[in-house]
This record gives sequence, C-alpha cells and structure tokens, in this order.
Amino acid sequence: MAAPTISTASSFNMTRDKICQRALRLLQAIEAGETPGADLMATAVEALNAWTKEQQATGLHLWTETEGVVIPVPGQNSYALGTGTPDMAVNGPLYGVLSAGNAAGSTVINLVAPPGTVDGDTLAILSAAGQFTLSTITAIGASTVTIAAPGLLVAANQNAPVLTWHSTATMSRPLRVLSLRRYNLQSKINVPLMPLARLDFRGLPNQQQPGVINSWFYDPQLTFGRLWLWLSPQNPIGDVCNITYMRPLNDWTNPSNIGDFPQEWLSCIAYNLAVEMLPEFGVPTTQAQLLIQMAAQKLDICQGFDKEPESVFFGYASEPGFFR
Repeated sequence: MAAPTISTASSFNMTRDKICQRALRLLQAIEAGETPGADLMATAVEALNAWTKEQQATGLHLWTETEGVVIPVPGQNSYALGTGTPDMAVNGPLYGVLSAGNAAGSTVINLVAPPGTVDGDTLAILSAAGQFTLSTITAIGASTVTIAAPGLLVAANQNAPVLTWHSTATMSRPLRVLSLRRYNLQSKINVPLMPLARLDFRGLPNQQQPGVINSWFYDPQLTFGRLWLWLSPQNPIGDVCNITYMRPLNDWTNPSNIGDFPQEWLSCIAYNLAVEMLPEFGVPTTQAQLLIQMAAQKLDICQGFDKEPESVFFGYASEPGFFR
C-alpha cells in the first residue's frame, strides 16, 4: 500500500447547482445523491441570488474592491459610472507616451502600443491643447498604431500621455467609492481628494466653480452611479482621477457558474442559503435552530477574515476642534 501523501491541489470549488443541492440536503428537502426537480432548483437559485445581493450591503468584500480611472472633461463636474456609461470611466487602462508628435488628422500614431493593447481598443491621447481625444485602434505595428478615420481631431506632442482600454473595461456601477485621487500623467503625482457628504456638496455655493479638483461626492443611484467633482475641472492638463470602488457581486446565472466569492466562503454560502430558505420548508425547530447557529458562525468566520490586516492609527491635531 502506497504511503499517504499531501495533495498539491488547492483549486476545489463548487458550482451554483452543487451549492444549491447541498443547501437542499441541509434542509432535508432531498436525500444524498438525489437530483432536485426543476421547480425546487429554481427556488434555491432564486434564494441564492437574493442572498448574494443582500451581501453587497455588508460592505465586507475585499475581492470586490476595484481600481479604475475617470477621465475628467473641462467644465464637466458630473460623471455617470456603470456599464454603458457615456463618460470615460474604465477599469485597468494601459498607459504609454507618444514617441513623436502627431498632427491633427493623423491616422498613423507614433506610439509603441502598451503591452496588452489589441485591435478595437479605445485610444485616449492628451492633445497639445491639454484635453484627451478619443479614437479606436484598427491596427498595431512595431512602433505605430493606426486609428479609425477621421484620425486625431487635435494635434498631440511628443511624450504626450496616452491610455488604452478594452471595450469590456467599462466599470460596473460602484456600490461605494472608497477613494478618489487626482493623478497627473505627466508629473506622476498622485493627490488624495476629500470625500464630501451629500448635504455638504449640495450646500456648496457654486457647484460649477472652475478650478483644480480637490473634493468629490458619490451618489450610487440605480442604473448609473453619479460622481460629482469639485472644483469643476478647468482644462486639466494630463489630470485623471484614480478611483477605488466596491463593485457589485456577480449573479449566479448558469448551473456551471462558480460564485463570485473566494473558496473559503463555500460552506458559508451553502449554510446561509439553507437558512434563507427555511421559511419555505417545514424544517423541525431543532434542526432549524442548528442551521441558523452554524450559518451565523460560518458567516462570522468569513467576514472576520475579509478585512485588511493593516493597522489603523488614530490621533488628533493640536488645533482645537480638528481631528486627523
């Protein structure tokens, strides 16, 4: 008999239907090895998606904290954030610089495409006038990229910053914006911006006052979130806003889907799904109480782990009435 060994695999996961089947077994709605009927499975899937959406309200999901970029437009202080936004708000853009200047109307751009750029990507170039102009990449060469007609609308200088991003890079509607920083593509300086409460922003005497951005307010809404900047951008030469936000948890749409959760949540999800469905099944009181207790315990374990381990420091300023 061969000596026992430790597995080198660590990829175990469970599909949507496997999690639903386990929850139904915990409820004693099906036996081990039994396949639930279509109606029973539909009930479990509906409850699973509802519970998942409820978890968004806890705000305790480090893996959903996402980095993106909002490109300000001079004179525009409000930006729609979400899939299909008309504004320039994207995840994970790639950065580069022009190797030589390009005249207005150029379709062949002097640019070594940032690694990962592909045909069909959007190209944003900081023009000589200090604004970003957008084009679509149609071909990528060794030291140039070709863009769609009519080409550059405004001339761009040598070493002008550029960004590229895929058509699928549009950010999801943020549940919460955790941080916003003004980042200058030329100086590489990153400046944290101050968050404002709704009433503080609405109480500003002139929300359209032009200047250098120093504050922001985010309104989640439904289809699109709405990001408000103050001061209103005034010809921001190379300024973009780096954003850290909490994205929504993905739906369970197909039987073979794995969850938008880390592996350590698998047991927690199954037990909490069982508790979510308790009112719909005639589970004996003793069994129901055990499920509720174990589900709460497992949720506490996962949420306790789902926190950044860095220290938090508190202090106060020497000036009375101000805290840091």
